[in-house]
Amino acid sequence: MFNDLRYAIRMLVKNPGFTAVAVIALALGIGANTAIFSVVNAVLLRPLPYLDPERLVKMGELDKYSGVLGASAPDLVDWREQSQSFVQMAAFEWRDFNLADGHEPLRLHRFRVEPNFFKLLGIEAVLGRTFLPEEGQLGKGRVVVISHGLWQRHFGADPDLLGKRFMLNGQGYTVIGIMGPDFQFPIGPEDPWFKFASSSDLWVPLVFDADELSQRGLHNFQ
Repeated sequence: MFNDLRYAIRMLVKNPGFTAVAVIALALGIGANTAIFSVVNAVLLRPLPYLDPERLVKMGELDKYSGVLGASAPDLVDWREQSQSFVQMAAFEWRDFNLADGHEPLRLHRFRVEPNFFKLLGIEAVLGRTFLPEEGQLGKGRVVVISHGLWQRHFGADPDLLGKRFMLNGQGYTVIGIMGPDFQFPIGPEDPWFKFASSSDLWVPLVFDADELSQRGLHNFQ
């Protein structure tokens, strides 16, 4: 076996062009297989890190021209009121936010989520709490849950951060909870929101205003 190995090495050294092609082909093949397995493992094999992941579904609207769309606020209200198949529904929407807290202003990725969002996923904050039902009402949603990464990166893992206020897009918000280091949402590369997952910095209550509730054609909620 060792003689065969030495012979193979000598042949590869004598033919650098062939060797380069063989190495590149092997590298591409191994890389492609690794990538495919990573996707299959994340999407099909490994369960989502939430409560009862096999019972979770993502809903949307189907348009014959545009394909699958998000949902409008009026449709979400109708689905929730008329549903006989789902235990809970929770909408979310991604937006950028500017944070000002006396330090250098930050541009952050945040999600507006309905108050039952964390309860639906079966996830609790590691410090403080998540949202209460009444914080989904107009004028009562000025609270924020922040990611573990933002807590460490910007606030120095301050254990006294709960209850403090800072400005998001010019409005004051009170910190009520800090999520664990393993929590991310969204979670998988098949999700169009996946590109924001690694930088989801904070979550605020999604409160539909009168304008959103009047526009059935505004499909910007997930």
